[in-house]
Amino acid sequence: MSDSARSGADAHFLREAIELSRRCPPSPSAFSVGAILVAADGAILATGYSREHDPHDHAEEAALAKLANPATPSETTPPRPTPPRPIMRHGPR
Repeated sequence: MSDSARSGADAHFLREAIELSRRCPPSPSAFSVGAILVAADGAILATGYSREHDPHDHAEEAALAKLANPATPSETTPPRPTPPRPIMRHGPR
């Protein structure tokens, strides 16, 4: 995948994470953050946002908890079309 295509996929998922952050309950002392866990093939595995279930939840923790304990379909984020690459790669470029 070209760098420009990868950048497009990254931008897509960043926009989605920003949209998720808007679901956060307000807090005078914490940031509102959205997180999207993306598979290598570009599929969204789970999403989360700050204070999703508890005032101390971090967005990443909320998303990872959904992978560890899959919820009923009504409690999950509906599937969305996604670009073909993940937002982050592990290892050197």
